[in-house]
Amino acid sequence: MLTRYDKVLICFLLFLALLSFAICAFGVKFEGLKTFGGREVVIFVSGREVARYPLVVKRERIEIEGPLGTSLVEINGGKVRMLTSPCPNKICVGQGWIEGPNQVIVCAPNRVIVKIAGGRGDELDAVSR
Repeated sequence: MLTRYDKVLICFLLFLALLSFAICAFGVKFEGLKTFGGREVVIFVSGREVARYPLVVKRERIEIEGPLGTSLVEINGGKVRMLTSPCPNKICVGQGWIEGPNQVIVCAPNRVIVKIAGGRGDELDAVSR
């Protein structure tokens, strides 16, 4: 015979199981627990590093001067994107948000590169000959 406390324990364990399933299966993110593993945004112009910002910045817009003009980079909530650029095709703007280690946004006409550095993605996956 199940007692009242047994039923409470079973309900609690079912709740924990469903919560852990939701976190694993659907990638539920908790803002308070979000860390970015020391990752930062590194911005290069014409091959030279000009700026470095932590990825944990809440909302920041950075103006970067390139040969064609000013590009606007936005960092928000662990992601970064090229908001505006003076290049003709605006492929870099169309790329959207990046958030993973070693992902890059390249604006070739304006010679601006935005890269996410640090985190676990800096290690080699494999070496080929």
